[in-house]
Amino acid sequence: MRFSTIKLFLILMLLSGWLLAGTTGKIAGIVVDAENDTPLPGVNVYIEGTSLGAATDVSGNYYILKVPPGTYTVIFSFVGYQQVRISNVKVKIDLTTRLNVSMKPSILTSDEVIEVVATQPVVQKDVAASVKSMGSDEISALPVTNINEMVGLQAGVSSNFEIRGSGADQVMFMVDGVTLRDERSNEPMSDIPLSAVEQISVQSGGFGAEYNNVRSGVVNVVTKEGDPHRYSATFTYKISPPHKKHFGISPYDPNSYWLRPYLDPAVAWTGTEVGEPFEDQNGNGQYDAGEPFTDYNGDGERTYWDEFMRRQYPKWDGWIAFSEATLKDNNPDNDLTPEAAYQIFRWEHRKQGDIKKPDYYLDFGFGGPVPFISKKLGNLRFYASYKREQNMYLMQLSRDGVTDQSYMLKITSDISKNTKFSIIGLYSELFATTSSRTGGTEYFRTVYDVANVINTSSFTVPWRIYTNLYYSPTARYSHTISAKLTHVINPSTYFEFQLRKLGKTYHTAPGRPRDLTKKYRLFDDYYVDEAPFGFYEEAQFSIEGSLAFGGAVSTSRDYSRINTYSTRFDLVSQINNYNQLKGGAEFVLNDFDMQFGMVNKFLPEGNTWTIIKQKPYRASLYLQDKIEFEGWISTVGLILDYSNPNGKWYNVGPYDRAFYSQDYDPELEDQFKTKDTKAQLTISPRIAISHPITANSKLYFNYGHYQQVPTSERWFRVQRALNDKVDRIGDPNLDLKKTISYELGFDQAIFNDYLLHLAGYYKDVKNDELWVRYISYDGKVNYFKITTNAYEDIRGFEFDLTKMRGKWITGNINYEYRVGTSGYFGLDQYFENPAEQLEYLRQNPYQEKPRPRPRVKSTIDFHTPLAFGPKILNQYPAGDWHFNFITYWTAGEWFTWNPNRIRGIQYNVQWRDYFNVDLRISKVFPFKNLDLKFFVDISNLFNFKHFSGVSFRDQFDRDDYFKSLHLPESIAGNLGYPNIPGNDQPGDYRKTGVPFQPMQRVEDYTTLDHPNPQVIYWDAKTRKYYQFTDGDWSEVGGSRLQYILDNKAYIDMPNQTFFTFLNPRSYYIGFSINYKL
Repeated sequence: MRFSTIKLFLILMLLSGWLLAGTTGKIAGIVVDAENDTPLPGVNVYIEGTSLGAATDVSGNYYILKVPPGTYTVIFSFVGYQQVRISNVKVKIDLTTRLNVSMKPSILTSDEVIEVVATQPVVQKDVAASVKSMGSDEISALPVTNINEMVGLQAGVSSNFEIRGSGADQVMFMVDGVTLRDERSNEPMSDIPLSAVEQISVQSGGFGAEYNNVRSGVVNVVTKEGDPHRYSATFTYKISPPHKKHFGISPYDPNSYWLRPYLDPAVAWTGTEVGEPFEDQNGNGQYDAGEPFTDYNGDGERTYWDEFMRRQYPKWDGWIAFSEATLKDNNPDNDLTPEAAYQIFRWEHRKQGDIKKPDYYLDFGFGGPVPFISKKLGNLRFYASYKREQNMYLMQLSRDGVTDQSYMLKITSDISKNTKFSIIGLYSELFATTSSRTGGTEYFRTVYDVANVINTSSFTVPWRIYTNLYYSPTARYSHTISAKLTHVINPSTYFEFQLRKLGKTYHTAPGRPRDLTKKYRLFDDYYVDEAPFGFYEEAQFSIEGSLAFGGAVSTSRDYSRINTYSTRFDLVSQINNYNQLKGGAEFVLNDFDMQFGMVNKFLPEGNTWTIIKQKPYRASLYLQDKIEFEGWISTVGLILDYSNPNGKWYNVGPYDRAFYSQDYDPELEDQFKTKDTKAQLTISPRIAISHPITANSKLYFNYGHYQQVPTSERWFRVQRALNDKVDRIGDPNLDLKKTISYELGFDQAIFNDYLLHLAGYYKDVKNDELWVRYISYDGKVNYFKITTNAYEDIRGFEFDLTKMRGKWITGNINYEYRVGTSGYFGLDQYFENPAEQLEYLRQNPYQEKPRPRPRVKSTIDFHTPLAFGPKILNQYPAGDWHFNFITYWTAGEWFTWNPNRIRGIQYNVQWRDYFNVDLRISKVFPFKNLDLKFFVDISNLFNFKHFSGVSFRDQFDRDDYFKSLHLPESIAGNLGYPNIPGNDQPGDYRKTGVPFQPMQRVEDYTTLDHPNPQVIYWDAKTRKYYQFTDGDWSEVGGSRLQYILDNKAYIDMPNQTFFTFLNPRSYYIGFSINYKL
């Protein structure tokens, strides 16, 4: 059965053309006599400066295929008619640019030429999906440094290529028809220099049958091709000076949460429960004014921490008590004075991890004819580009930040008039800190990523802040080489043959080893090594015991290599004026050599390791017809996907102890791995219809089935612990992941300058990945198995308004409303013991219904005309200024706040909305062959403070914050704790510099036995505020109460205050040079 399926697929491939992913556009139209509107056959139509052209047929129709995206001049010439020359003709990826021309008769000797400047149509009638295209000039006007940031500005797109609620692993990223995807994780490999980009197209739905192994969106990049006649170069550099990436105190400040109890003289010596010691002369057990005390901090007052202050910091018994303990433990080797212990603590916590390096971005591109041999080798030309970017972290980890660089080279030759050959090479490197402790592919990318792992992260938080060891450094090296041959068979048909090889290498391991030489003198004859710096695999802790700088650190390892080989042969034929056929196939072979896991010598029983050596392959076959009539344009296609894991898998039961438990014998591996993996063959229909209803508007609809292979790392995973017990296992026989998508849209041109785009969509996501747990009755078997039991329904609406032209203002604003429902079929835990299974069934959740989060994004470019103002030294100082504002608004995320776990409460509270404004200011100075641009990019222009929600010490700290909020009675009234009613919302915060004023709700303040004088009580009976001072109650009101309420002094802020607010205002200054010889 397996071989017959393969034979069938190969036969289908041979009977068809091959796969074509869009990298070019088309120019088409009709030419008529201007006096009588009769068609003109034989008119010569060609693109100036290229070999591309066509002649009109008997009906006056023409089409020019395979036009690279860009701006051109198209010339129409015919004996007896005036020549027509149309400039500023824009061609976009996968789209048809229509040029209908009326030619005027003239005498034969006339050289008169009619000059026309093309106007880009506001509504692109042959687009039946949500598509956004941007050229290199548009991209350069935005404050972005990579494709990810540019794509994120589009409607329906979140950060990191998340399109319409689906992850980046569902997106196809293509460069010149070459798919750049990490086949291990399905993540896009988008690190290419922006200097190489000619045009980017982002399609968030309705993509045609030529795109396979994709479910969410297509990002299509066409790169620049060197000019065969002249050289050009571009250089961009921008830098942001070193700066804090958070508001407030540094985690390395002596007064920060983890340091103050040990360093503040008021409590460091005697402990946080005592404060500065005093002589209790009257024997009442508390300090009274006038009693002698030891003034450690020299402020002239007896300092101590009240109960609310103590709640903000770790508990500490003091260096005096610590010293006494060392003298009593019968170990003379660790005897220390309080001062000596204090000095050791300071040494061990000496790391100053505040960022001291700049962020910067450098991008360089250069292209033109290959010297000396260009004309002999078919106008051999090149375009080379290089990019390097450094983005510093929130604080130092094993690396200070993310540094990546990439090199790209494109070589092109016109072998003959009808044949072109090109080679693309891409190499990139990335250096970062992994965020995985077990060999995963994740790494820290953003400021938020770093803050998030400090949030409620148990006793290991100091390890992450005060050493560089907790997370391993990671490096990624990737390369792609692609060769493509294009041959035009006739004006209506051409083919492409392409070979591609992509490789990626992972290296995640500890940094440099520790120098154990004790050469640093702290006091007297006490010498220490360089700890906490340098990797050390044995357990080692700081003097007070809270900081580990050896043992369970830098545990992540990854030595994986991925290679992907593919071949394509592309065929396109314009069979008549109304039908353009595409048919094709693609073959992809992966070679996986993955080795990753966790290595922890201190706690080896938790170690895991995975080895994957597999060579799966897949292929796709499709046929598609683009039908174009005046009032009806449709694309109808069918795609056939074939996937083969290419190997054997384990034929064992779910609780087989001989395989899953520590009883496993590696010598018996072949006896378990006996089951042939399953090949899959699926068929997916795709249809898209555009119906122009007026000259300035259209309706469109698209529908499609989209299949994708599961994540390869999970597909073939067999993760065993040190004792050979299975921890996680994949399944290569999983069904392909599937999305069925519908979209209905409307486009309307307004005043010939604005484009209004409306779209509604629905995505039915099936066969998504879900880890399911299996537990035997004796506990010997306890593992997770990957399944495709998860599902999700995503519905959304998009509004997009673009001002395409304007003397002073252009820009775009878009709005998205999206909601999803997710869950899984069956169970996510299975127990061999029926009683345990029944108990689990009583509480098994299966569906989540999060509330929607509307989003608004805009890019508004206020600019001055090129020749605005007076001309000085051949320049217009006031002309061509751009003030490009980028704004983001996102409704706050809904979540569940249910401290007492009351049944039936879900998604009941919402974080504060997010709003931010960025700005780029730029000015271009044009010279003869050179344009010089200076710019400033400002992030968080108005320095808004956004509550991060990721600076809590632990769950208790989080609860203290939420319970201090004055939530509406409608929300907190049934949560089972004494809430003071108000209008607060999660994300509200106490104003900077305002001291904390504790408030508590009581049902009747007069019944309190021991009221706290520091607390203001809200009395539920009278709904007023009271405080017990000087032995009596008094009502709190007037300006004092108003100050407390207005400044939210009652909010108990997160203890780790240093990361409560992230991303303050920052700026880049930079310049770019564009040169043409």
